[in-house]
Amino acid sequence: MSRKSLHEQVAAFTNATRLSIAHPLNRYKASSSFVNLPRHANMHWRGLLQPRSGAVNGLFEVDERLLPPVPASGRKSEFEPYDDAILCHCKPLNDCWENIGSENRYPDIPDRWDIYLLMRHQYDAIAFTGKNRAAIIRRTDATYRTILKLRDWEADPAGGLYRRTRVKSQLRRRLGRNPYPYEIERAHAKTALTHLGYKLPGKPKPRHDDWPKRLRDLGFEIEIAKDIKPTRHVSMTIKQQRDYQERYPERGILIL
Repeated sequence: MSRKSLHEQVAAFTNATRLSIAHPLNRYKASSSFVNLPRHANMHWRGLLQPRSGAVNGLFEVDERLLPPVPASGRKSEFEPYDDAILCHCKPLNDCWENIGSENRYPDIPDRWDIYLLMRHQYDAIAFTGKNRAAIIRRTDATYRTILKLRDWEADPAGGLYRRTRVKSQLRRRLGRNPYPYEIERAHAKTALTHLGYKLPGKPKPRHDDWPKRLRDLGFEIEIAKDIKPTRHVSMTIKQQRDYQERYPERGILIL
């Protein structure tokens, strides 16, 4: 039995493989809350929101992969999360072309990979937006035991270690090629959350109704905003970026 507190054990686990959100990122005009994050009809937006300062940093991408990691030679340019920085994922508003089974067919439900990242890395919260709803999902003291359960399962040769290898081979057979790393991570995250008890119903209506309760059962705190409207976001001008940097020099926002 470890003599470390639950908080210390979780901190050691989530800081072990820190998720890097790297430059270059686009800077968007300050957002007052998670309901005003950038959204796009056909692209994902991933980034960071810092509620205290209103900093919004992110990048639009066609696919679901994370923002690029920082190369070893560019560590000085890495964006360090400060205060209560929130990892954000805004899903495409147009889901009519998505394949059956894709999580993008349910834009008003959080992505399971994002929930996994919230437990596996150093963030205290994630935010997502869809067509009509937005939400912030926060870790609490009640989430610690769930995170440590994930830690123990991932370290178990008959559990997470085996499943990660199995996921990779299953994807190779299904795709007919070697899977990309982010595809393996997505599949592994889904398996891990199923192990923890977060298994979503197959039908859309029960899935939309049940996900908040299932996450609360794992110890998460959830704030949901309904009937949000799409917002138009404009990238900051160079002058706005410089003014912002002068106003918040301690935040580490870099102008490239």
